[in-house]
Amino acid sequence: RNISETVPGLKQYLVRRFPALCYDAGLGSLSVRMQIRLGLSWIAAGLALAVPAAAGDASGRLSTGLQYDSNVTIDEIDRVSRVGDTSTLIEAQAAWKTSLAHRTDLRLSYNLYQTLHHDFSSFNQQVQTAGIDLNRNVGKIGVTLTWRLGRTGLNGKDFSHSNQLAAGLARSFGAKWQVRGSYSWTDRAYAGRPARDAVKQALSLDGYYYLSSPANFLTAGLLHAREETQSPQFNFD
Repeated sequence: RNISETVPGLKQYLVRRFPALCYDAGLGSLSVRMQIRLGLSWIAAGLALAVPAAAGDASGRLSTGLQYDSNVTIDEIDRVSRVGDTSTLIEAQAAWKTSLAHRTDLRLSYNLYQTLHHDFSSFNQQVQTAGIDLNRNVGKIGVTLTWRLGRTGLNGKDFSHSNQLAAGLARSFGAKWQVRGSYSWTDRAYAGRPARDAVKQALSLDGYYYLSSPANFLTAGLLHAREETQSPQFNFD
């Protein structure tokens, strides 16, 4: 019998903890995902948008690649193909950042992620996310408020919508160390699957050690999450 039916939320827990190496509870087998990507950043390539400094800074990135998944799945609804497939990945990111006041910044962002499966087009996914981030430094502490609005499409049709609010604090210790804590609240609704509609709350604590630059670092952390769905069998901690 499928373990995900016997132990509610087990598969969702494993998928969220180990997204790159997913355990298929129904088969008792491992699903391996491998990716190869190429990307172009407007700023890194010297193609930064000509936006006046007073109005803010714009940036963007476009990347594409190939992914092979030995067991094509839709984790959120435990939909499993039990066969492998190759897919083309397309990802686009755009952001605009401006200063509102002394040590206070506003950032607007948009992300698009698309998978195009070569054989199983019914598993094609498109994820769109729009966000607003408000950051303020108070002494050595950074305060962040975030709002995210997301939409996921499956095979060209609506699959889910999400609304997320989050707050975080960060404290730096010298130039190398930083500790961050955050709380998030997420409301997610699935088209045609009201039993899966859920509210998720999460607390996290992470430590960072920066190497040669802010882009290179080591990190470790703790995460506790609780998701409550309309159908209690899908709840998980």
